Amino acid sequence: MPGGGSDPSCRYRIAGAPPPARAWTLTVESSRRPKPAPRAGAAPPPRTGFTSTEVLRDRDGRFAVALSPTVQPGNWLPMPAGEGSVRLVLRLYDTPVAASTGVLEREGVPSITREDCP
Repeated sequence: MPGGGSDPSCRYRIAGAPPPARAWTLTVESSRRPKPAPRAGAAPPPRTGFTSTEVLRDRDGRFAVALSPTVQPGNWLPMPAGEGSVRLVLRLYDTPVAASTGVLEREGVPSITREDCP
């Protein structure tokens, strides 16, 4: 996360135009200690990402995803619980960006903004 880390009690916004790719995924990953496996009949595990086909977009095709410990309206990813770092991973599939150059224009990737902290 920007600024050298994330505060799990804060709310972040990942927003922008779709990246230059036929398909993409945005996932949140954690180095935090995992919780014990759920028992049979327990609620399903929380969402950990979005694909380009399922993320909600505005009329201009832009999207915004909230990363937060509390439920948010629209595209929401729950902040992983526990201690440790969190990272967002944007994977591009069938993209004109050459893997050897590894260069994306700033406008081609979503921005990450810390919105508020309790």
